[in-house]
Amino acid sequence: MDIPLLAFQEKGVKQEDGIMRYLQANSIRFTDKHLLADVVSSEIIKLGWKPGWKNALVLGRESEQYMDLVRPAPDGGTIPVRFFHIVVRNLHPHKTALNCYVYLAKAKNLSTGIELPLETVEFKWAGYVMPNANIFSSSQRAFDAVWFDRPNPSRPRFSTYSDSGRYLPEFSIAGKGNYELSYLVVSENFPPCTSTFILRVGDKIEDFKLEQFA
Repeated sequence: MDIPLLAFQEKGVKQEDGIMRYLQANSIRFTDKHLLADVVSSEIIKLGWKPGWKNALVLGRESEQYMDLVRPAPDGGTIPVRFFHIVVRNLHPHKTALNCYVYLAKAKNLSTGIELPLETVEFKWAGYVMPNANIFSSSQRAFDAVWFDRPNPSRPRFSTYSDSGRYLPEFSIAGKGNYELSYLVVSENFPPCTSTFILRVGDKIEDFKLEQFA
């Protein structure tokens, strides 16, 4: 399972009994089972383990977080745009998350309660041109969750790896309203992780929000 292990064994019990026969580990011996919690705590402190460490990826963002940029326009000019990013954090202290991909797994119009049809398509990592990315231990990486162009702000847009318009989520998501968006991140060596966000599309771009669902 590739999980760090601390083995504890009470003195006086059979040394190679049960699962202990198959573990390649040097057991830490203790004498009083009523003090075992203190023994475990002492060993964890010596090794520098922290309670926030996990073999997991998590998604998150600040509700007011966005980035204003310009993008090339078809006519050769530029278009002002606003990007909303979501951050993927690697909570493992030593292991790099390999070949991470992002997907929009579910979308629902909260005004109508209707779940919107989606095709499976990879999303783009922020500032990166490949669909798969690595996330180093105890670090984070952002992906382009949704963006809007100011000349036509009513239609959410998505940065995906597709050469067909019908695979774009904006084919289903359009217009003013509130949308529930569930993003999924899969990795070669970490469990899949998902989180839900609420996209609020208003009359003007300053009213738009992307908030993590509590």
